[in-house]
Order: sequence, then C-alpha cells, then structure tokens
Amino acid sequence: MRIKFLNNCLLCLLTLLVSCSAPKEVLYLQDITSLKEENIDKNYEVIIHKDDLLAILVNSKEPELALPFNMPLVTYQIGSTTSGGQQRLLGYLVDQNGDIDFPILGKLHVEGLTRMQVTELIKQKLISED
Repeated sequence: MRIKFLNNCLLCLLTLLVSCSAPKEVLYLQDITSLKEENIDKNYEVIIHKDDLLAILVNSKEPELALPFNMPLVTYQIGSTTSGGQQRLLGYLVDQNGDIDFPILGKLHVEGLTRMQVTELIKQKLISED
C-alpha cells in the first residue's frame, strides 16, 4: 500500500514538473520585430468561380413580376424533431462552364465577374428583355 502511495506521489510530482516547462521550439512571437508589415487591399472584390452558389434576389415594384426569378426559402430539419427547422435560400450553382441558368434569361456566363458586374449584367438583360 505504501509503495502504491509513493508511486502516485512520484507520478503527480513528475507531472507538475514537466507541465511547468515551456519548450524552446514553441513560437511565442518573441522576435516580432523581424516580422514585416503588409498592406491589405481594402477594395477586395469577390470573384465568382465554378461551383459557387449564388443567392440572387430580384426586386420589383410589383412583387408578382419578380417572383419567377427568386428562389424559394426552404425550411429543413436537422437532428431531433423537437428543435426548430433552419431556413435557407436556394441558389444558382455556377456550372463547369462558368454559367448559371437564370429563369427567362437562360444561361448567363458569370465566371470571373464580381458581384457588381453580375448585378449589372442581370439588370441589363432584364431591361433588354422588355
């Protein structure tokens, strides 16, 4: 019994001694002056790529006119039936050719464009369809 007690005490002592030492290989940003500053571009634009999922909402003074363009809001359940469902907006998937299939307008090439460029493209196409 006494040997077991001594072994436990020795194990606790070793654990305390080992846990208090910090290895020198761990980087704690000790040489922070050697790091170089970099400027981050504040005007970063998101570029659309293949397999991106785009949520596109079309607004109109008459909601019935925008209805065919807007994807429905879908509620789905994860886990048990007692928790509330989560809502998610379906989107337009950019295919391998960089196109989306937009209602009435058909295929639109959006790969490589920014969000603002896609907005302008859809606006122009909708205006020219009238």
